[in-house]
Amino acid sequence: MINISCRVLLKEDLDDIYEVWFKSGIELKKKGRDSRKNLMRQMDLPNTRFIGAFNDEKMLGVVLATHDGRKGWINRISTLPEFQKHGIALRLIDEAEEWLKKENIEVFSALIYEDNMPSIALFEKANYKYIKNIHYFVKKVFEEV
Repeated sequence: MINISCRVLLKEDLDDIYEVWFKSGIELKKKGRDSRKNLMRQMDLPNTRFIGAFNDEKMLGVVLATHDGRKGWINRISTLPEFQKHGIALRLIDEAEEWLKKENIEVFSALIYEDNMPSIALFEKANYKYIKNIHYFVKKVFEEV
């Protein structure tokens, strides 16, 4: 069994965040929202928390929790492939929800691509309800953002 601890991530953790995202297959937008400059700016926002799961000093997983004052969002959840299926992602969801509750947020959401079956299964296991009649629209200032 792996001993997991979680903590808020700092700017000094960016290289480890990138490593977890890259190894877990998250598509990085390094010219846009995932650039070092943008992630450092996001880490300073009061409505944003990057949370990491660790075994000793080794980062095993990451989640980004945000809110708009009404609804919370769980984004970019990822676990190193060799540590998947150990409950780390569920622990990260719990940590994100706890922070959102402290922010007086009572609705938690996640957007998941329809072919991302592992994430769909994860959020179902975390008791999230699938709402099939919602359509998601997006507009980007430039494509790589």
